[in-house]
Amino acid sequence: MILTDHGEATAPAPAPPQRAPRRRRAVLTAVLGFGIPLAVIFGWWGISASLAGGTSLWFDAQPVRCAGTEVTVQPSSGDPEVMQTEVEVRPGMLCFVRVHVVNQGWWDVTIDSVVLPHLGAESGFPIEAQFVNQNAQVCEDRDAGIARFPMPGGYPIAAGEDELLEIAVTDRGEAERSGCVSAYVQVPLLEISVWGYHHTVQPPPEPIWWLEGTVAACDADPGT
Repeated sequence: MILTDHGEATAPAPAPPQRAPRRRRAVLTAVLGFGIPLAVIFGWWGISASLAGGTSLWFDAQPVRCAGTEVTVQPSSGDPEVMQTEVEVRPGMLCFVRVHVVNQGWWDVTIDSVVLPHLGAESGFPIEAQFVNQNAQVCEDRDAGIARFPMPGGYPIAAGEDELLEIAVTDRGEAERSGCVSAYVQVPLLEISVWGYHHTVQPPPEPIWWLEGTVAACDADPGT
């Protein structure tokens, strides 16, 4: 209360309204404008990654079928209780590496590409990939030594489904032979998509061994 010169009481003048600085308001608007879409994007990506995580690769009970050579199952040299698949590389052979794509998630996934490390045209590995069933017939060498087979239009795997892929491989020929050599490669990698986001599925953990030179010949003359 304020007393005037005449002794009259008057109410105090109201305080001026407080206003937020325009700059602070603009910054807050910008943060909300960018933050909400980013949260939505990362949220959808996280759900997509979770759905993709339900997809895995497993070798068939017959992981390799061949014409023109032999496929055997032998105890691993590192652990005799572990059995490993071995294929003798021979001229003119044709082998199919058989892998199951298992979708244990609750949403469909799409195979975009089958990627085969070390099986491209310039890898120096004793075998080379030719095509992949289902429906990946044309190879694209993305990098030296890597064979990539796109699935035109994508290949859907429904939730709960199990699809067999067969990777056709052949011998590279005499020019690539290096004597008595055993080598393995873990294939394939899968590039898949769920809800428009892309993910990679790792290969089965068990390697397949490819042997150059017969086992008997290499045992008799290991220096070749």
